[in-house]
Amino acid sequence: MLSKFENESLKYMKSKNPNKQVQSTYRDSIKSIKKSIKEKNNSRIEAAILTNQSEETEKNLQKKNSSLKTLKKELVSQEKIVYSKAQFKKINDKVDKQISENNTLIDKYSKVNNKQNKDDNISQVTTNKGKKDETVSKTSSKMNLQQIKSGDFSSLVGSWKEIAEGANFYRGNGFEWKNDVSGMKLSISKSQISDGQVVLRMGSNGKLIMNENGPEGEVDSRQTDVLTLDAEVGAHAYDIVFIPKGISYEPDLDGKINLNKEHIYIRTSNNDFVDVFERV
Repeated sequence: MLSKFENESLKYMKSKNPNKQVQSTYRDSIKSIKKSIKEKNNSRIEAAILTNQSEETEKNLQKKNSSLKTLKKELVSQEKIVYSKAQFKKINDKVDKQISENNTLIDKYSKVNNKQNKDDNISQVTTNKGKKDETVSKTSSKMNLQQIKSGDFSSLVGSWKEIAEGANFYRGNGFEWKNDVSGMKLSISKSQISDGQVVLRMGSNGKLIMNENGPEGEVDSRQTDVLTLDAEVGAHAYDIVFIPKGISYEPDLDGKINLNKEHIYIRTSNNDFVDVFERV
């Protein structure tokens, strides 16, 4: 839009006898738009900076990085239009630095959680019944995170229902959970998952990809007590989180969802839209 406006401005200025007041209005408007875009971009970077490390969560850091990755794509389209070459390099480097800092802390959380999960898996309750030892695992779940990460979704095949929906409705409240759901459907086969907007499947290169009506992006994965798959797809970033039984992933929903059920959490950077599905 800005590029088109600038082209219109140049075209007018090259016309015969351009009005000086109109020229000035064009220049001031373009300058104001650029300033607004830069301020908005800087605000998004500021929002992703660690304010209090002790209060940060892995989930929040992942959301911040997802927003920064989306910003990076937008910056590319703004180079030479909003930013000079030097200005673009400076803000792009700033975004990369913040993503790196966030990833360092995410990795730190991941290592701690993986150690805790390993200890929990090793710890089992053993009871003797006569001469027979019976070993009972503390937790059990149908959701197989290792299989899912490798592109095998057979452990998820079955019935799922949407139980929660939220987004940033730009009412000054940030992200909000809705009081009802729109009834989105989750379709799962052994080789594919789709909520009607994005499709998760194995690509021809043997790596997981997400596809959104044509555009596709390669998936990154992180595993702690949940498995998170994320990708940049076209103009949007997606996160799909697989949550086993007994895991409280979204504190705002505690008491509203059944923690004895498995859940799948799907988020897109488009208005921060989130839908949560529960295995029936």
